[in-house]
Amino acid sequence: MVFALALAGVAATPPGKVYLVVGSDTAIWDGLDLTRYHCHFKPDLYTSPTQNGYKVMDPAFRARFVDSFGSPIRLTWWSLVGGLNRPADNTDAPIANLMPLYLLRKRHGESMRALGDEQATHYHTFFWSDYNRDGKFWWNEAKTFLECSDDFDVALAQSFLEEDLFPVSFRSGWHFMDNDWQRRLNELLPFSLHCASPIKSSDSTEPLENNYDWSKAPTTFVPFHPSTTNYQTPGDGSGWNVRSVKMTALTQKVVNATFAEAEKGIDQVACFWAHLPESNFLDDIVKVDGMAHIAATNYPTVQFRYCTAVEAMQRWMKTADFTPPRLDVEEIPEGDRLTLALEVNEPIFQPQPVVAFKDLCQHYRLLKPEPAGPGKWRITLPGRRDQIAKVGIAVTDPSGNLATRILRYVPDDVYVDNEDPGYTEIAGTWTNHAAASWGLNSRQATIGAGATAQARWALPVGDSRPYSVWIQAPETTNAPPHLRYTLQSAGKILAALDLSSPLPPNQWVLLADTNLEAGAETFVEVVAESSGEEVRNLIADVVKLTPLPYADGFISNVHVESFGTSATVFWRTTTPSTGYVAFGKGSDLGSFSASEIAPTTEHAVELPGLSLRTHYVCQIVSESLGQVRRFPCGVAPPDYVGFTTSPSPDPILIFDLPQVWKYSAANLDGQAWQTIAFNDDAWPSGPGLLWVDTRPGGPLPAVGPRRTEMPANSKDKLPFITYYMRTRFAFDGDPAGASLVFSNYLDDGAVFYLNGTEIHRENMAAAPAVITNATQASAYTCGGDATCPVGFIVVGGGAAALRSGENVLAVEVHNYAAGSADITFGCALFVGSETPVDPPLRATWTGRDLWVHWESGPWRLQESSALADAISWRDVSGDPASPYRIPDATASLSQRFFRLARRP
Repeated sequence: MVFALALAGVAATPPGKVYLVVGSDTAIWDGLDLTRYHCHFKPDLYTSPTQNGYKVMDPAFRARFVDSFGSPIRLTWWSLVGGLNRPADNTDAPIANLMPLYLLRKRHGESMRALGDEQATHYHTFFWSDYNRDGKFWWNEAKTFLECSDDFDVALAQSFLEEDLFPVSFRSGWHFMDNDWQRRLNELLPFSLHCASPIKSSDSTEPLENNYDWSKAPTTFVPFHPSTTNYQTPGDGSGWNVRSVKMTALTQKVVNATFAEAEKGIDQVACFWAHLPESNFLDDIVKVDGMAHIAATNYPTVQFRYCTAVEAMQRWMKTADFTPPRLDVEEIPEGDRLTLALEVNEPIFQPQPVVAFKDLCQHYRLLKPEPAGPGKWRITLPGRRDQIAKVGIAVTDPSGNLATRILRYVPDDVYVDNEDPGYTEIAGTWTNHAAASWGLNSRQATIGAGATAQARWALPVGDSRPYSVWIQAPETTNAPPHLRYTLQSAGKILAALDLSSPLPPNQWVLLADTNLEAGAETFVEVVAESSGEEVRNLIADVVKLTPLPYADGFISNVHVESFGTSATVFWRTTTPSTGYVAFGKGSDLGSFSASEIAPTTEHAVELPGLSLRTHYVCQIVSESLGQVRRFPCGVAPPDYVGFTTSPSPDPILIFDLPQVWKYSAANLDGQAWQTIAFNDDAWPSGPGLLWVDTRPGGPLPAVGPRRTEMPANSKDKLPFITYYMRTRFAFDGDPAGASLVFSNYLDDGAVFYLNGTEIHRENMAAAPAVITNATQASAYTCGGDATCPVGFIVVGGGAAALRSGENVLAVEVHNYAAGSADITFGCALFVGSETPVDPPLRATWTGRDLWVHWESGPWRLQESSALADAISWRDVSGDPASPYRIPDATASLSQRFFRLARRP
């Protein structure tokens, strides 16, 4: 009796549930060509009722597939962005980089919402490259994520800012993953569903594709946290991963095994996926549903539920929290800059909110705010306030609930197509035309002898500001001999374009750059007539209204002359304008010149307060009649105008990059390792560059020359956070008044000591913050790899540590993140003199104008008509600052001399 009671007290383990995530890696294949840098994609997959895009959204098709609870199937659409989409030559979508995402949302957004589908992100590491160096480039699968990391960030920023999609779930292309990419995902989004366990695939023939390794990953359908040191294995990562199987490879055995695990009481999350462009995509959905119901029959105690990716993870986590975090954003103007204060009311998944940024030149990037207290962060946005177009902030709580804010500082682009309510036909007989440069079709008017056709696009002008107005049409045959496009607003014609031939097909053609007033009736109109006997065809399609500037040749003849701690930027404009120059050591462009006062066509602007021996980039901002133009504009930040300053007088090279260093990876906290007296005899040594790189694809070829490989941590096969380095050098000059000029290759941060005295911190928390062995770098340069020099100059107190005779330079190099797979250091040292020297006085012609310019300082400009006559020298009227302009100098100057005199 007692034995029977004991058995009765043991409760049977309740069965678990199976959460099925069925979805598509959604791209465009029609036009995909791995041999072409500029692909052209055809949108029929999403726009034609005969293709899968429409068929899979049919409610009757979906209603055929229900789960154990009688609920219809819901699909997850991981939409491809980035990679080879980015340089596509398509002009039939707002941003070619987002075409699959845009078209699915544009053509099927309402259906997806009604059906309960989820739209998320898919990314392939397409990398335009020639790995085997045979002279033929391909869109290869990149060997490492870092080769594509910038493109990945741009694609996420564009998706968020332009399509209002910040992903909570994600699938990688080709199932590729490495530790660097997994670490990046841990900073951005919680749920990944691309584990292809237990498959390993290898391809060594270009174009490279389907290179991945999941041989060590779990073979069960139980979500796991990927390790930060091995993405395949469960570990300490913050994100989740889920095993996935392609529908065509799915077997009943796999599905039965999933239900069998659930019968043991273990909830399952299984991802079954395919590609929307595949001809058998719909059949694969039928196959998955059939297998699920067979397994449910074989295991009658197990229920399965069709879920989207985020829903499946939330149900598996058994969270009771479905409320997004509260995200508060405060905008704080600070002079020409704008700072955002961010605050959330609960813990979030990301280390800090994700901030996406777009400037007026359509540069996109992700920014990293700095902590400002529990649940609080601050970030000062790059550039001036008037350069900001849009900012997006996103946070996800650990349960996958998403909160976003988008701040718009200029209006979004507006497209008015012939299908939109803003389009009207005023005269003529119009019919649908199958060819289209935008949307599904265009409109065609057949114009007989003496007849007229007229159409109009109303433009919704939300803000009073400068705009560009563009028109586009498909190819036209038998066009009218004369047609006219006009831009009209408030009863006035602001611009007109008269054509004797049709518009260039499928190209945006600029109609006008002009100021438009909010609320005024504004429209573009096209009028055409046929004066002869022949019947003519007029095609009308789409008009674009954009507040963002485009490069149009307004600014030209740009060049920079630099010397010492200043530079002068020269340029020419087609009409009189004023301007200023934004400049900086990187794409932030956080410094600004003074603005020009009077409009001119020949420009020269001084950039003061520069560092010696440092590379700068700059951008010209010019304004004329209320229109703002930038040069360069619409290009990537590395293409900004660049120049490098040099010390004056020229410094002496003390040692170059191959300098031999002693190094150690031991924890030296509390030891005086920076001093001359420290005994480093037991340390190994080697010439620079010194490096560690444990990425699966091997060291990045662009980093070099790599001369000394340092040891990695034997525990995790990754670099240590901190490496310590020492080198000795002799200086036989006078150290009084010396300046120390450093040129370094550095990944990621460092603290420099001279003879035991700290002299500089680079990408490290500023003093008085204490730096320890565990301190991580606060930032990185050159995109996170030591691919460009990082220079700085030390004068005054720091340089006073220099001695005549033997010196010791000690450097501690710190990694940016604990899981970073690489660290690099090399250094060249120059010593110069701080002794003041007269600055060079230069003269530069721009057209007929002469510019006299010099380095900023305690100088006044003087002039004379006789070089040897000391009495005739006098101060130039008005005591001008550099640069000083002499208009039409070829006519006004016969013989004139200039010099600089030191102010009293």
